[in-house]
Amino acid sequence: MTSLRIAEIFGPTIQGEGALIGEPTVFVRAGGCDYRCSWCDSMHAVDSANRHDWAVMTPEEVMGEVRRLSGGKPLTVSISGGNPAIQDFAPVIAYGKTEGYRFACETQGSVSKPWFGDLDTLVLSPKPPSSGERVDWKAFDQCLEAAKGCGQTVMKIVIFDDKDYAWAKAAAERHPGLPLYLQPGNPEVDPSLPVDLNQATDRLLWLIEKVTGDRWFTPASCPSCMCWSGATNAASEHRNPDMSDSIYSNLKQLGGDTVVPASPEQAELERVQNPQSDTAYNVRFTAPEFTSLCPMTGQPDFAHLVIDYVPGEWLVESKSLKLFLTSFRNHGAFHEDCTVSIARRLADFLQPQWLRIGGYWYPRGGIPIDVFWQTGPKPEGVWIPDQGVPPYRGRG
Repeated sequence: MTSLRIAEIFGPTIQGEGALIGEPTVFVRAGGCDYRCSWCDSMHAVDSANRHDWAVMTPEEVMGEVRRLSGGKPLTVSISGGNPAIQDFAPVIAYGKTEGYRFACETQGSVSKPWFGDLDTLVLSPKPPSSGERVDWKAFDQCLEAAKGCGQTVMKIVIFDDKDYAWAKAAAERHPGLPLYLQPGNPEVDPSLPVDLNQATDRLLWLIEKVTGDRWFTPASCPSCMCWSGATNAASEHRNPDMSDSIYSNLKQLGGDTVVPASPEQAELERVQNPQSDTAYNVRFTAPEFTSLCPMTGQPDFAHLVIDYVPGEWLVESKSLKLFLTSFRNHGAFHEDCTVSIARRLADFLQPQWLRIGGYWYPRGGIPIDVFWQTGPKPEGVWIPDQGVPPYRGRG
């Protein structure tokens, strides 16, 4: 049976960009991508480090959620990502079309799939130089070939600067038969923040002045607002179909858009019941790029944290833990305070059988500091590997 990695499903809202701007839409955002664009605003759906936050769903479950959100009334379903082309959405499209739903897909054109031909709209969005990626035009042409049965195929290019603009003109010359939509790039990459309408308008006016000044009248210039609900990004959180009646039903952060807490005090840890509470086992979290600030100078400090714990009745929900650790990036405290306070808060919140933390701090002023704390002796009979972080050494 086909299974799909889904980062989120949300809507209905109004499509805010491209060929289908203004259409009521439910968005299905796939997890996983073969690109790492420098200005990506959907890293939660791109980076495999977030894969534990993605839901694994069958095509029937995906359409069930779309149906629930739309109230069973057919509309446009936009399949995006990440890069949705690395997965098989053919069954989703087939199920939905029998009920009258229309399907659009946006992909960078790096991977072709036979189901492109089943779409109502395929948006190919090759990435310009500012993305840091290089377009494989042979793969792009293969996508066009796969989409021959599609209702309409268009090209959309995001423009951040003059170099991108020149590149877009060359791309248009390469494919003069493709309807082209130009979109100003949005420098804000946090999808949880509201759309800055003033900034979006300024960027659009800049692009309009470029194309009209050059007498380049072929492309359409569209705003970059992703989706609209009033004047903010509208992203209602996706939940697995059976989540409401499970041990996960009280979770508020997993599966939805969240804002990084401004401080550790504002961060909210979440927990779920341990389904293996009758078994003693170790859980390890590694945070190799932990960041905080020196309380005196305001300079950043960096550490490699390793947290081990043997659960009791509770497991910490990993997304809430990531947000908690990220909240230290603007927090001023010495290495010792940061390390021990993290461990003590987890220990107080989870009441584990045992917990320890190793804080391996990178040198500042030529001296590395390592901080270790644990709740007590290691429990017997539990496999607890060494933390695997070698002592810091220079050339000596």
